[in-house]
Amino acid sequence: MRVAFAHFADFVNITHDGKLNVLGIFEAVRATHVPASIPSLALVFRVEAEAHELGRDLTILVDVQTPKGVSIPVINAPFRVERLVPDDPGPTFSTNVTVTLQNLVLESFGRYEFRLLHFQVVLHSLALTVLPIPLAKSKAK
Repeated sequence: MRVAFAHFADFVNITHDGKLNVLGIFEAVRATHVPASIPSLALVFRVEAEAHELGRDLTILVDVQTPKGVSIPVINAPFRVERLVPDDPGPTFSTNVTVTLQNLVLESFGRYEFRLLHFQVVLHSLALTVLPIPLAKSKAK
């Protein structure tokens, strides 16, 4: 199994016919202060699996490495390995997985590494950077 891609986005959904819609892909957020709260953060990724995993229920653990190196488990992302294209003979099969994190609190400015793990093996990682909003400079008279 491998992760073909992963992104943070404002909104993600999968249509009834299997199309993946992703809006507002980003890698950084700005905050006036920390801790910063993100009301809603979508994480989307595509898992490519082997034929023997077809039809199985699997789980990816999403954890976060903080800028201080602390690992925090965030959420389990269960999914079923299915064919994206009906009657696809293989040899690999892809499944889109979406996770929405609500009210995510990030304690400090810096780089957060989100890791996607399966049986404690890191399949993919992606970074989200929290940046300060620059203060407006006052004009000198």
